[in-house]
Amino acid sequence: MRNLFSQIILMFVLVTGFYSYGQMGNMNSPVGLDRSIGGASRNETPIKNEPVDHIKVMTENLTSKLELDAFQSAVVKNLITAYVKKTEEIALEDIPSDAKREKSNIERTAMEGKFAEIFTEKQKVLFEELKEKNNGKKKKNKKEKKKDTE
Repeated sequence: MRNLFSQIILMFVLVTGFYSYGQMGNMNSPVGLDRSIGGASRNETPIKNEPVDHIKVMTENLTSKLELDAFQSAVVKNLITAYVKKTEEIALEDIPSDAKREKSNIERTAMEGKFAEIFTEKQKVLFEELKEKNNGKKKKNKKEKKKDTE
């Protein structure tokens, strides 16, 4: 009887041991249940961030929303490229942030003025609406950030 009882306990220990180990799996593989703190993020593959070509994105956005033709799209791309180069130069200058912001705003205004020269009247109206919409989003985000910090 004692021998039978010992065998049952031995089987119970072996079976429960295998089941509990089976839930954890290999700690270095994503298979299995890992309940440790931070365990879920430890095995995830990192997100591959591909560089974004902002000039291309801005050009495509304006082309689609303002319905620009090929010539206008090419001119807009050149103007945006020149603007981005200028702002990068301004960012590298050794001046206060406010002065950099003012210079960048001057460059942006000049770029937008050149846009107006090539846009039709309908496109000018759509461009102004797009600017107002984007400025409204920026103001809204700034208000939300102020509320969060208070």
